[in-house]
Order: sequence, then C-alpha cells, then structure tokens
Amino acid sequence: MRGTPRPGQIPRSLALTLLVSLGVGLAGAWWSAWQSGLPDVPMATSTGKSFAWSDLDGRWGLVYFGYRGCPSACPTALSGLAKEIRALGPQEARVQVVMISVDPERDTPARLGAYVRYFHPRFIGVQVPDARDLTLVCKAFGAAFAAPATAGGEIEHALDVFLIDPRGRLRGRLSPPFVPGEVAKALRG
Repeated sequence: MRGTPRPGQIPRSLALTLLVSLGVGLAGAWWSAWQSGLPDVPMATSTGKSFAWSDLDGRWGLVYFGYRGCPSACPTALSGLAKEIRALGPQEARVQVVMISVDPERDTPARLGAYVRYFHPRFIGVQVPDARDLTLVCKAFGAAFAAPATAGGEIEHALDVFLIDPRGRLRGRLSPPFVPGEVAKALRG
C-alpha cells in the first residue's frame, strides 16, 4: 500500500513533521541569537574590569565603533553624542554610551578610557583584545572596519551609532552628525 511505512520506518507525515519542527527550532534559535545578536566575548574597560552586554543593566546602550587615533569622524561623533546625552537631563542615567575600539593593539583600555571620558565622564571605552572576537562583535552590529594599508594609517570604520534597547536587543542606528534631539527621539521610539 502506498504511504504505509514498512516495519522499522517512520511514517512520512511524522518524518515531515519532525523535519519541520527541527527547522522551526533551529530558525527560532537563529532568530533569538540574531535578536540579541551580541556575542559573549572577552572585552575590557578602562577600569580593568571585563565588560559584558548585561552590564547595560536595563539601560539603553549607544554603541559606537571607532579608535583613539581617528582624526575627525570619532571626535565629531563622540562630541555630538555627549551633547545629546547632556540634553537628556535627568534621563541621562537611562543611557550608556560604549565606544568599542577597532584598533585594540594601540587602544589599550586605559588610553581608550581617558579618550572617551574627555567627551563625557560616563562614556565607557571597550577593548576587544582578540581580532577574531572583534570581527564577531562588529558583524553582529553590521559595523564594518578595515585595517590601514600602511602601518599607523587611518582605519576605515562604520560611522553609525547602534541602539540597544533596555532588554538587550539591537533597535536601530543613528548617523552623525546628530540633529539636536535625535537621540532623545530614537530612545522614545
């Protein structure tokens, strides 16, 4: 009889159900990973403590990829972010700006910390020491960067600021220069 399994065989409908369930389960796991999308890799702050995405602790995260030796894009973006954060007034405590260095060889945690605190005392500088881990983090955000063609040259990198909501999900991106009130509007929406 057609469609009747032989002894020891799984019925076709059951096999199809199992495959679909497995596919949905894998797709769900992928979707969940993409939703949080933030790799758990070793990262260090200027205080010598490790940094984890859970450190954002229910706050909005504004993540910027840059480096201390950047001649203009990074200082412009960080200055703009500092103005936007100060304009939030009492709501400032709900937001944490994190700059992840794309130049971990030259940007030690201490140097990076001093650099970002120049713009705002609550900004955090983060170093991802392993190049493969840094690439994973950048890919999770869709933030590209390219090493300089010559030693000491400029590093091409994404200019966007990425928003992480208080539940740890990527919610969008902003591009500097910021229109006054743009960050506050993004945090409301």
